[in-house]
Amino acid sequence: MCKSFRSADCFNAQERAELQAIADGTAVEARAAGGKFGPVIKALKKVKGFAKAVAGKYSDFKKWYNGLPWYVKGPLAAMGVGSDLYSIWQMFH
Repeated sequence: MCKSFRSADCFNAQERAELQAIADGTAVEARAAGGKFGPVIKALKKVKGFAKAVAGKYSDFKKWYNGLPWYVKGPLAAMGVGSDLYSIWQMFH
């Protein structure tokens, strides 16, 4: 489980390439494979507490996300997670 997106062991080379493709807007294959949120969900699952937070109420999920440290929330925000929190939560309910 990844505690910090700064550590090198959080993502393997393929995952880093996928994240870079998302950031560049060229992640056609990744979106085709997992839908719009496929790569985002994959990244969120590496963050401690995601499963418990998404299983609860939306307010709890939002509180969990807002409480993440900046170095975890930064890469997620770059992927557009903050603007689609409700949609991501809704996928699990």
